[in-house]
Amino acid sequence: MQRQPIGRRTSASAWLLITLLLPSLVACGSGISTAGLSGLDPATTTVTLRFRDSSVPPEYHRSYVLTVSEGQVHVVVDSYGDVLHDVTKPLPNDDWAKFVHGLGGQLAQLPQPERSSEGCAGGTGVEFTINDGSSDRVDLDVDNCLTGNEAVSAQLRDIMEPFASRVDLQVLASRGARVPQTTLPSPPTTRLPTPAPTPPPEPEGSD
Repeated sequence: MQRQPIGRRTSASAWLLITLLLPSLVACGSGISTAGLSGLDPATTTVTLRFRDSSVPPEYHRSYVLTVSEGQVHVVVDSYGDVLHDVTKPLPNDDWAKFVHGLGGQLAQLPQPERSSEGCAGGTGVEFTINDGSSDRVDLDVDNCLTGNEAVSAQLRDIMEPFASRVDLQVLASRGARVPQTTLPSPPTTRLPTPAPTPPPEPEGSD
């Protein structure tokens, strides 16, 4: 009986092992567990995107929290805690259910965020959470101080763009826009009556 060379048999086994493990390796590359997202209930699911702006003067600082749940889109834009805008818009339930059911596929495309032990002081960052009504299924915190994370943040914002556009988030959170000021009406001016002119004195000796 003719024997198969050992090297060829080993190579075939290696290829089989790679084929079996490749899907797992690709799934692990995102750093996000999407296994439990297929069973999300749109009625109890809440998705939140938090953007932390960089350390700039208050009139240019724009952080926001975009929260989406069944029936509504809610956004709060602030400057160092001072709320500038608080907007809520309705959301069709069918659009929301379609989004929730497709979340796993969208998140599976995300690259793995870079990590740093030094932290990110003064830079921008994004937090993305998916809550099923009792606990967070996904809790992702991305610091943009590392250049590789900017792509992750951009993709997370793209995922939430259909809802951001409903509340005009691009306009509300545009950097450089001045903080709206409330102008109080000026108090009415009280005009005093003009005194009548004093008649000239009569000449002396006149009758």
